[in-house]
Amino acid sequence: MSKRVALITVFLLISQFELFSQNNVPSPFYVSLNIGGFISAREGFSEVYDSRLGFSFGGGLGLPLSSQMYLTGRATYFSKSGVPFTYNYHYDRENGDLTGITRTKDGSATYKQWMINGGLEYKIPLSDILTLYPMAGLTYSKYTEESKSSDGRLGSTTDASGMIGYYAGTGLEGKLNAIPLTVFAEAYYNFLRQSLLGITGNVGGANLNAGVRYYLGQKKSR
Repeated sequence: MSKRVALITVFLLISQFELFSQNNVPSPFYVSLNIGGFISAREGFSEVYDSRLGFSFGGGLGLPLSSQMYLTGRATYFSKSGVPFTYNYHYDRENGDLTGITRTKDGSATYKQWMINGGLEYKIPLSDILTLYPMAGLTYSKYTEESKSSDGRLGSTTDASGMIGYYAGTGLEGKLNAIPLTVFAEAYYNFLRQSLLGITGNVGGANLNAGVRYYLGQKKSR
């Protein structure tokens, strides 16, 4: 019985989607370029890199499902340089006990992260030139972090990939006269949970972007 209900539900959803698509004139698809900032949510990130905020850039693609709904994909690259901590351990030579730990900043560290977002975007016209668009979906990410001491004797590399999470946010898009080019500003948050060496944390963060979109093709009526 439950299988029949599920099949009927899926059929009704597909039918409604087809009807919705047929009653709405598809918009042209777009490609986009953006620059902005990424605010890392990693714990302790600002201690090594002085700030959670860094420069980011990327691009994307939007495929229309209807006149207002888009299937979107985007890729963003974020990198930052800093100075890592060097830890010094002090032992009591007589009994071999650890008596204290000191840490100093020394050497260099680099952090590089790719984030790929795929999801849905719904356009809500506010006026003839402004459009609001909530968005949400899945995030895939990988990052590399390298650090080494100033004398080159100590160093470490962390290469993590395959992290999947989700994102949500909103944006504002503005038309530029009659040309198929628009400008936009958006903010969205990526939540990416990672477990490394028994420590679980969020390696995502917030994207603050501004950029342009170019719409290819013309609207066609059915």
